[in-house]
Amino acid sequence: MLTFALGGTAPLNARAFGHTQPPTPAISISATREALHDGGLLYDAQCAGCHGLGVVAGPLPDLRYASKTVHEQFEAIVLGGARSRLGMPSFKDLLSAGQVQEIQAYILSRAKAEPVPTAR
Repeated sequence: MLTFALGGTAPLNARAFGHTQPPTPAISISATREALHDGGLLYDAQCAGCHGLGVVAGPLPDLRYASKTVHEQFEAIVLGGARSRLGMPSFKDLLSAGQVQEIQAYILSRAKAEPVPTAR
């Protein structure tokens, strides 16, 4: 929870969901520029509401920090409901396996992206 004071001047140095280091991709996959673009559009439409715009933590974990194990189970998590007990629904009626791969490639590309500098 954040509180603000009128006229306050303190800087906000919020960390991404408790992480202290920049993200690094847990695995490497190759994808075309078009697949990354499409993955970004799919992510924005289906994932950003919970996992944050641009894959920067929303109310749920920042997927840029997802482990190798998570990435190895990515399709089972997104399509198969492997994390349903944690509140992650299955998207099998909305996404194909190919679309899930594009989303995963987009998430991994965001994990290697340079952090955006903040204004001081």
